[in-house]
Amino acid sequence: MPSSESVLVTGVSGFIGGFLSSRLSATGWKVSGVDRRPPSEPSVCADFTQACSADPAVLKAVAEGRYKAVLHQAAISNTLETDWDALLEHNVVQPLRLAEACAASATLFVYASSFSVYGRSERLAMYESADEDGTSGGPLNLYARSKLLLDQKMRQQQDRSAPRIGLRYTNVFGVGEPVAGRASSIISKILHAAAVRRPIDIFSDTLTAGRDYVPVERIHEFVQGLLDGSARVPSGVYNLGSGTAVSFAELLDWAARFAGPDGLSVRLVANPIAARYQYWTQADNSAIAAQVPGMGPMSREAVREHARAAFDFYAAQI
Repeated sequence: MPSSESVLVTGVSGFIGGFLSSRLSATGWKVSGVDRRPPSEPSVCADFTQACSADPAVLKAVAEGRYKAVLHQAAISNTLETDWDALLEHNVVQPLRLAEACAASATLFVYASSFSVYGRSERLAMYESADEDGTSGGPLNLYARSKLLLDQKMRQQQDRSAPRIGLRYTNVFGVGEPVAGRASSIISKILHAAAVRRPIDIFSDTLTAGRDYVPVERIHEFVQGLLDGSARVPSGVYNLGSGTAVSFAELLDWAARFAGPDGLSVRLVANPIAARYQYWTQADNSAIAAQVPGMGPMSREAVREHARAAFDFYAAQI
């Protein structure tokens, strides 16, 4: 049987994995971390293994029931990645191996999927079966294709001995998110640029495009509920977003108001990936909210408050 106090977090050196590790550790959980990269800051993990998620020693510990849950946040997250073999290995094969190890010990398995699996939509809030019934356009890149393939395989194996829960994150952001690299959220990049008075580049065809920005705290709230037993969620793939779409024009207005009298310097640039660009993301959270009422739609004001907190954090670093 799984340990009652220990959890394993993969991708612990990334933003979401690191945030979950920090919050869970602060609430009394013994957190073990796995990542191919060492943490950039002192780790809150009780132990850290520098390895891939499907390292034999990691799989052995999971299969022996050392953890109450495995929170799989590791992946190749670059949406422009073109190496399908690498995506298949890291985003499909390795999480499936972890899930099998969890099944051997009846350990809860929670993994990060992606809202990118839906591709384009007509300004609609996407529900989980939209990738199957033709409502959405489907993956626009190989990264999204790899995440959808993982979801499909997980759906085929939902009758295993322990829950397997996939979370289709929208655009996760929050205080402390690094803004370097392609994995960073666009909202944090904009807020950071506004805070340090740097010009902001926006694709010229995206001012009316919308994004569902979800604070990273919401992910922790959901995971914490699973671990402490207040949330009982059956196996499945669930959207996890704010449920509210914010246009780039509105986001720029927020940033300008945060920046004050100096305003913003915005440059409209051509979109080189227009054919593969996801112009609208908005999660229909009704499936997850039916299990955990607090996961319903957030108000625009609540999302804006989290954006303000992130802006203030970046401004304080100057």
